[in-house]
Amino acid sequence: MRRSARWNPGDVLLTEIGSRFTTAEIQESKRIFAEQARHRAPLVRTICKGLAGSRDGSLRAGFFVDLLRRGFGPEDARRQLDTAIGWGRYAELSDYDTDSDRIAADPAAQLRSA
Repeated sequence: MRRSARWNPGDVLLTEIGSRFTTAEIQESKRIFAEQARHRAPLVRTICKGLAGSRDGSLRAGFFVDLLRRGFGPEDARRQLDTAIGWGRYAELSDYDTDSDRIAADPAAQLRSA
């Protein structure tokens, strides 16, 4: 006899890809994260497309802050960009140079041919 599942507040149901992510080795988890972020996180997707279309594979981070400030205050815009930069770095899609305030495509991510 099959019992129905009982859900309680705070329970989490993982998708198949989420389950794979939680059990994967680090490089595989980064690959999964990169794929999901590129397709499901709008700001990460926008950054990747911008980097792919840029002349040298890099863009001023301020460009994205300016875009975000159209809908958010300066602190929220910067916080969102910082999160997206962190995700891009973890996923090995991009890197960020604090001295120049530039986001650059990670050559291994092959964003230029995406």
